[in-house]
Amino acid sequence: FTGDESIRTRPNGPLLEALCELGGDAFSTRDNGCAPLVIKGGLRGGDVTISGSISSQFISALLIACPLAPQDTVITVDGVLKSRPYVDITLDMLQDAGISITVEEDPAKPNTDVRFIISGNQTVKMRDYTVPGDFSSASYLLAAAAVTGSHLIVHNMFPSRQGDAAIIGILKDMGADIVWDKDNGTVEIQGDGNSRLHATTVDVSRTPDLVPTIAVLAAMAEGTTIIENAEHVRYKETDRLHAMTVELTKMGADITEEQDRLIITGGKLHGANVHGWDDHRIVMSLTVAGMVTGGVTIDTAESVAISFPDFFETMRGIGAVVNHVQELDENV
Repeated sequence: FTGDESIRTRPNGPLLEALCELGGDAFSTRDNGCAPLVIKGGLRGGDVTISGSISSQFISALLIACPLAPQDTVITVDGVLKSRPYVDITLDMLQDAGISITVEEDPAKPNTDVRFIISGNQTVKMRDYTVPGDFSSASYLLAAAAVTGSHLIVHNMFPSRQGDAAIIGILKDMGADIVWDKDNGTVEIQGDGNSRLHATTVDVSRTPDLVPTIAVLAAMAEGTTIIENAEHVRYKETDRLHAMTVELTKMGADITEEQDRLIITGGKLHGANVHGWDDHRIVMSLTVAGMVTGGVTIDTAESVAISFPDFFETMRGIGAVVNHVQELDENV
């Protein structure tokens, strides 16, 4: 398995080690825990301990694979399980598929030293599955309406265990007039064209993918916003804490970057040429910023195809002015 430059810097070491402990053969060709990766069969099950501080995707991967192993498996998460909602979504999907997994944890210390007990030789029995609307993608539309003071209704937003549904509460905390009709699956922002968001403090331990969006909102809000418990956001397609600090600073934002948080004092941003870091979430959040700054030019914009291929068409549909600029040959 390989990928683009950003994927080849994303750490996979804990997952590779876990797969080897469970009987597989998995290694990095560069011996750095990153892609390119070579995976061979032989997964048999057993006991394994894996860190929960880097990526919930490691846990989800093991939860999907281990029920098919011939032996029982016990997965122990070392420390705090970050991004827990994504693991919960995985467990819900597996339950729908007929897979049985027992979760053990101390109710007094949620998300700490969690254990998953998995019987081997299970069979997937899923005939159909409806993928719920994606709150991560919807966050950019909702943020765009909030910063421009526009009226917007987003459909297919039915309740699920997605952590990024938190964007609704975050926007409400920041002063947006937002209503979620869970029965009809609609989220509505009633803008007046003049509203101004205000600062808040957001714990993103469960919602790392919202950080770029929240950073843009914070840069335009009155007061100082703190985005905390965010160190794991550094291990995504790129170091998103640093990337948002660099790019929003180019636009005039007042940001202090710390190891596990961003401190952002809102103000008036201006247009700039910014770098998308080959990261879909960086590009989409900077697009939202561009709607109220007189415009931005973003490179590596094609990366939106990773999660939201028609993002720019959708943004045009809600009123954004988006133009594709063909890069010129550097020799021209």
